[in-house]
Amino acid sequence: MYIDPDIHIRPQGFKLTSGIDDSIWFKFVAETSDITDVFAVHVVDTSSFTKKFALRSDSTTSWWDVPAHSLTGGQVSLPNARFMNVGYRDNADDTLTVYIMWHET
Repeated sequence: MYIDPDIHIRPQGFKLTSGIDDSIWFKFVAETSDITDVFAVHVVDTSSFTKKFALRSDSTTSWWDVPAHSLTGGQVSLPNARFMNVGYRDNADDTLTVYIMWHET
């Protein structure tokens, strides 16, 4: 997921779905107000993120509450045929709530 190892995060939920292609759903609060601080900038380009980004909902996981929020985000191509959809919201207290749906192809 290329999360910067120096960023302090508070996990809010994690789900691994195994199959032909694995996927990971991860929600956390990052102690920053700048999304570029969250990821390794040499791999994850956040400059193309847009407002009103929609992430897939999951009604079986209560902590994955993406339909309840207006998110900024986008899809990121990663090395080795992997992708992640990232959505985040600014909590107005110098933190961001970040939602990642990572998957293989």
